[in-house]
Amino acid sequence: MSTPAQQAIDNTHVHYVFIIACARTRDYAEAKDAADSAARTLTELAGLLPSTSPLFSEMRQLRSIIHAAQQSLARQQQPQNLDKGLDLITTILEE
Repeated sequence: MSTPAQQAIDNTHVHYVFIIACARTRDYAEAKDAADSAARTLTELAGLLPSTSPLFSEMRQLRSIIHAAQQSLARQQQPQNLDKGLDLITTILEE
């Protein structure tokens, strides 16, 4: 059984992959919904981890990328740095 923090990390990963898939097919509304869900899940994750967690650096960077994606998607534009965000999630999953 996984911990709530691990579930939040997994959920963020799923939401993020959905952002990428929807953005690539130009389904910006669905991608924006996924970005909003990823942002909420990241906020939940931050509340589950101790403030000294080594994951906070990656989470801050990922939060910035997701926030920028939310703004781009709201304007019906392709978000930037999605590959970097995926790398950050992979790092978080591995730690």
